[in-house]
Amino acid sequence: MLSVIHSGGARVQCFALRRCSVSHAISAGVLKSMCLVMNKSSLASSKRNEYKELKEFFKTKEIDDDGYFIRKGVYTQKDFENSTYSQYMKQLDKEKARLVEEKLQVLAELCGFSVADLRKRLETKVNARIDAVKTKTSHIESVLNDFNTQLSLPEQNPVDFVGEIVNSLTNFKGDIESSPVFNYIRQLDIKFANLVKNLVENDSPQEKDVEELYEYIENGGEIGEMTKPELTKLIGMIYEKYEGDEKVDQSLESDTKSSESPNSQLLVSIFDNLNSFATVKDAPLYRFLEKVDNSFIKLLSEYLAVDSSDEAELRKQYDQIVTYVNNKESTLYKALEDPTSTACLEFHEIVSAPKPIDLMEIYEGLEAYKDYFSSELFLKMEKIDSTFTELLKELENVADDLQAETKNQEIDKYLDNTTTAIYKAMNEVQSDEYKELRAAIDDENRKAENMISLSGIIERLINKGASSDEFNVIERIDGNFADVVKPLLVKEGEGNALEAAKRVEEAASDPESAIFEAIHEQDSPAHKVLEETFKNKEEALEASPAVGSSSSTSAVDRDVQKFVEEDQMSLPKDVQSMNRMYDLTISAIDELKSDLEHNTFEPIGHNVSEQVSKLLGFQPSEAQVDEVEALKGKPLPVHKDEVLDLCVNLIMKGGKKDQARKYVNRALYLIYLQTRTNPVELLKKALDTAAPLVITKTVKTGFAKNYIVPVPLTARQRNRMAFLWILDSSDSRASNDFSVRLAEEIINVYKGNSKILEKRVLSHKLAIANRSYLRI
Repeated sequence: MLSVIHSGGARVQCFALRRCSVSHAISAGVLKSMCLVMNKSSLASSKRNEYKELKEFFKTKEIDDDGYFIRKGVYTQKDFENSTYSQYMKQLDKEKARLVEEKLQVLAELCGFSVADLRKRLETKVNARIDAVKTKTSHIESVLNDFNTQLSLPEQNPVDFVGEIVNSLTNFKGDIESSPVFNYIRQLDIKFANLVKNLVENDSPQEKDVEELYEYIENGGEIGEMTKPELTKLIGMIYEKYEGDEKVDQSLESDTKSSESPNSQLLVSIFDNLNSFATVKDAPLYRFLEKVDNSFIKLLSEYLAVDSSDEAELRKQYDQIVTYVNNKESTLYKALEDPTSTACLEFHEIVSAPKPIDLMEIYEGLEAYKDYFSSELFLKMEKIDSTFTELLKELENVADDLQAETKNQEIDKYLDNTTTAIYKAMNEVQSDEYKELRAAIDDENRKAENMISLSGIIERLINKGASSDEFNVIERIDGNFADVVKPLLVKEGEGNALEAAKRVEEAASDPESAIFEAIHEQDSPAHKVLEETFKNKEEALEASPAVGSSSSTSAVDRDVQKFVEEDQMSLPKDVQSMNRMYDLTISAIDELKSDLEHNTFEPIGHNVSEQVSKLLGFQPSEAQVDEVEALKGKPLPVHKDEVLDLCVNLIMKGGKKDQARKYVNRALYLIYLQTRTNPVELLKKALDTAAPLVITKTVKTGFAKNYIVPVPLTARQRNRMAFLWILDSSDSRASNDFSVRLAEEIINVYKGNSKILEKRVLSHKLAIANRSYLRI
């Protein structure tokens, strides 16, 4: 049972387990929970009461002459507007506006301000109070929702609660280390976790195992001192049936904890604004914070002075900042507590002001073009600073990765020079150059949303495979390009994939190829086909009416159809066949349009496709027949990378796999922009560098001293442990963007500059020290 213990004014939730002899109720590590039987007799009612209720119901209803109930119309918005109450409220609003206007005019005359200025200030204060009320209301609603959630959970009887824990772990028998419930319990109380593990792993549990478990709980184990969020999370893992890595997002645990603090969003806004400037002290927000609270500036300076490789010190300084921001006695908290105060209004005005342009925004705007030297954004930058655009051209022509890294460093050094024109255009938000560059970037982003890119096509084909409709469309547009793309859709190794990717890029950049025209010529029919296929347009196809449509029901249409068929008899057979194919095509377009409008579209089956091929007289070549025979019996290729899928599952939270995949894709893209190498291969090398080969497990003998045994890890276990270390280490980085933190940590591991490598060495040293217990 959950109990509340009052200690020193603080309420601490804990649970305790009472000792009982339940060894006879444990079979194969499974504990049965109690069930609640409802007394159905209380729900029954007498026939007399039902008759009375029915009679009273009929009295409240109106009946027409035929004996049917009269159903009144729905009360619409128009009825409300015509009502007396609505007219009265409108009069009140007009009177209120008149009185406010008169009051503002009087205040303007007394104070010497304009009426428009006073009206603007009044609206600002009213909106601020409305936002404060909305925030308070949303907080109350969240508390009520949390209370309802707690009420909806099953009753936590002490024995039943342990039974649910054991039941949730029996599915992981033999591999209990992979259970998220067990890992979470081990974080809370490792001794309790080991006792539960012994109980689950034992095929025939003894009474002493149960007694040892209850004795530990009665003696005040750490598991009984869980906080409310920890208990709620554990209950959620058990009753919501979390399975595997896909249900736990350990990488965002620190973000979740930080989001629980009341001023977490305030801190995020501060760091986000400060990071957008070249140096923190150049930010207007920094000068505002210096004026408001020097203590916060001191903490911020200490945090910025810490070496980026010292993760422990970074975490310590960051926790101090979080604690200070959440302290209600701090100067910053008091200054921004009132939404209507001058300091709070000035803070929101600074945060919402335009920010300097990041180099990443420029790269993303140019990435959509194959030849971005002719794009409007590049021409605008060339007009602002030709030296910077020359550096970009030199970077594009560099083939060696080492030279590319050197050129990137030269570009960064040039951007740090405050006397250059491009620096002023990117950082001086009040200048005309900044406004022109920002407008050009926004235009490129809008264009990119409506453009078909080669990367988008390849990504869709890799996800769908060679047997998809998308690949068939590419094959019909450009068969040679389809042959080049096909090796990418088959898992043949990383080296072959890189070579295939280079061949795909070369084939797509050929101006004479059909795929080049389909991607870049927006007026071409092939481009429209690509848009409809790869952008998932849901608009119905516009088609001309069919000549011989079967939907014609009038007598005139039937007569016309008869005359058309009689007229076809006088034509040659080849012309009749051609006309019949045209009629079938037009009829198919009409049917497709109707299916799309009524959401009844079904793909064409294999039999229909064969009939169409016979009708068109299609005969496959010998090479095509041999290829079909060779492919028969072969399994379909795997279209997923196991390592990437594992990383996505480790990041995913609450089943939002698409969001987790976006995080991983963005991190890989950032890695590519910085290294100009295959980001997937770099990720795998980083995981292999950080992953330990062995771990140690404690073996309990039951009669002598426990000993530690080294246990080798499989490839999947190594990758999982390495990626979890990377996620945990990335949380201490300063960036507010999860993908940026993840990309930076992966690159650090790849270069050998991460603290994770020390964990790997310590794990191996511990295994070597206990190698005498290794069983071969």
